[in-house]
This record gives sequence, structure tokens and C-alpha cells, in this order.
Amino acid sequence: MQLTGRLDGVRSVSAARSCGSTPVCARPAARAHRALPQQHVASVAGRQPASSSVERRSTVVVRSSPAPASSSLKAPGQHLPQVNIVYKFGGSSVRDAERMREVADIICSFQENLPCVVLSAMGKQPQQQQQQQQQQQQQQQQQQQQQQLQQQQQQLQQQQQQLQQQQQQQQLQQQQQQLQQQQQQ
Repeated sequence: MQLTGRLDGVRSVSAARSCGSTPVCARPAARAHRALPQQHVASVAGRQPASSSVERRSTVVVRSSPAPASSSLKAPGQHLPQVNIVYKFGGSSVRDAERMREVADIICSFQENLPCVVLSAMGKQPQQQQQQQQQQQQQQQQQQQQQQLQQQQQQLQQQQQQLQQQQQQQQLQQQQQQLQQQQQQ
């Protein structure tokens, strides 16, 4: 690993992997003075095929705890007593439950100090999710409106049936009255 920069008490570490055991990004002399303890950096499982000869870089931000003044980080080769690791996951790495479990496994693989985790998403995913939610809400509202209309139609039908029954009863009563009047005459 090699320290790649300084930002007011925060350093960025670039971890390079290659087929050999030593990183190709650091010169041997610089590597001896700038290397941080390897046990503080976890590798991301399944990210690079074993047969690949292509170098893979990942950037991890480390900070001593408590944060030292920026002047104390100016000395080259200074070792940090405690390393805080920050991982950023987003997009396809958290697109479904299986991928989220893999991320959780990576985070939980740290035995002593858990890393700081930043969760983000790809640009289109939140918009797509919002659109899907809006569509679902609209569909639910339409279904509710349809159900209300159906209930209103059923109520109208019941009222019509009641009116028809009342009209039939009135007609029967009128017919009975007419019959009675005819019989009396």
C-alpha cells in the first residue's frame, strides 16, 4: 500500500493488487517507509478473477484517531496508530438482497474495528424507484377509486331495487283498493 495524498488530517491509501506479493504502485524505497499495517485493509471478495493479470486499485481513506493536526502528517513515513477504513458501496453492489448480504459480509469481516460505510446508489436507480413508487401509488389510487365506484354502483342498484319493490307494493295496494271498491259497489 502507498500513501497517495493528504487532506487536512485525512490520508488516502491506494491499495494495488497484482499477481506478485508486492504492490506494483510503490517503489521499494518508498514502500518501506510508507507501508501501513496490512491487517487493517480488507480485500473485497469476488471483485477480480484469479486468472486476471490486470492490476486492480481500490481507494480507502484512513485517519488516525483522534485526528491529528495537519502539520503532524507532513513528515514522510509517519505511521498512524489506528486506521479507520471507509468503504463506499453503491449501484450494482447493493442492487438486490444477495448483493447487500455480500456487502454485509465484507463489513462484518473486520474483527476489531468496523469500517465506516457509505451507501450510495447509481444516478438512475433512485429516479427509477421514485417513478415505480409513483406508478404503484397511482395504480393503488385507481384501484381504490374503482372499488369506490363499484360500491356506489352496488348501492345505486340496491336503491333502485328498493324503489321498484316499493312501486310494486304501491301498485298492488292500489289494485287491492280498486278491487275492494268494485266489490263494494
